Amino acid sequence: MEKEVSRYPNETFLDVAQQIQKPSYQSLVQKRHLAEDESKPPFYYFNDFDMLAYYLQDEQNIDVEKGRTQQTLQMYERELYAFIKNLISYQDDIGIQFNNMESESIFKQLKPSHLEKYQYWFVHKYPYLLGRKSPYSPSTISRKDAIIKYFLSFLYTSGYIDEDLTRYMKVSTVSKDERPNRDLTTREVLQLLDFFSEEIDHPVLFALIHALVTTGMRNSELCRVRIRDIEYDEDREQYFIRVHGKGNKKRLVPLNEKTYNSLNRFRISRGHSPIAHANGDESVILTSKGHPYTNNYLSQYLSKALKRLPMPFVKEKVITPHTFRHAFAILSYKDGADVYTIMRALGHESIQTTMIYLPKEIEKEELDKVRWQNTLQKYI
Repeated sequence: MEKEVSRYPNETFLDVAQQIQKPSYQSLVQKRHLAEDESKPPFYYFNDFDMLAYYLQDEQNIDVEKGRTQQTLQMYERELYAFIKNLISYQDDIGIQFNNMESESIFKQLKPSHLEKYQYWFVHKYPYLLGRKSPYSPSTISRKDAIIKYFLSFLYTSGYIDEDLTRYMKVSTVSKDERPNRDLTTREVLQLLDFFSEEIDHPVLFALIHALVTTGMRNSELCRVRIRDIEYDEDREQYFIRVHGKGNKKRLVPLNEKTYNSLNRFRISRGHSPIAHANGDESVILTSKGHPYTNNYLSQYLSKALKRLPMPFVKEKVITPHTFRHAFAILSYKDGADVYTIMRALGHESIQTTMIYLPKEIEKEELDKVRWQNTLQKYI
């Protein structure tokens, strides 16, 4: 097999990428095996498109159900193509220059200094080129940087490129003080629930908020819940949901009876059978046409509805489905649940991740201890 070269005399990397059919993972694995059988480097027969496709499709776990979700893969692909497009389209503005745009590889022309310049340009210039009035938030920069760094590190450790391109890239982790305060107070959560149950009877919006805030499920997890995932434990007189989380990791989440009833009202208002009489393969939350909710649809539907509410706090805070996951953690902590229990309920692998949801509550609890309740009571 001859080494493949992707030359495109009058087209850029992205023009070709949009025209070619993405190689299958199995075909890429066969290329790698062939190179190894011939005592060549594993990725000897790969080109840039192959490396990108292999990175996106490669799973570390042999159980494919435990791999990255389709939504995660789409986000990675979107971010990496945006990164490549920026490098090519704005190379003069960034201060880099590709020697040969007809080369078989864009990635192999990159240098550590290119990524150093790109990172600075992306943070300080790119947002304003898009017409934004402010830079990206630290959390957005951190997320995008992480995706790019992981991919570039893969190119280096796989032997496809000879240099560690991330060498001069700055660290972009987010401290707890840099995270915007989007958390809802207990009173604000109650205001939302009261509004959709008492001021206006809206069983759909009420059930969505009710389910998210009382279970702590991710937006994507709620969309994936099927009728068969809800079970009733007679000994405990309690409903539970078998949740399929990130990497298809499974966990049990308590479903209180009032939330169960609000999900039933949701279904009946949409013209569907209540949970007890529905087909087990059916999604719990469906549109009126019987289609399962998607992550984007649920997020946009809920966010747009909340922006129209008269409460001042909905204008001041960006409220998304994930906001109610934070609310679940905060309300559970206030009600006496320990951080480890909350971690398991949320499906986090690390307690440090759970702590991101609770820093202000824990800080307030600690500060409450210096209120001098037994001294100087006259003046405090």
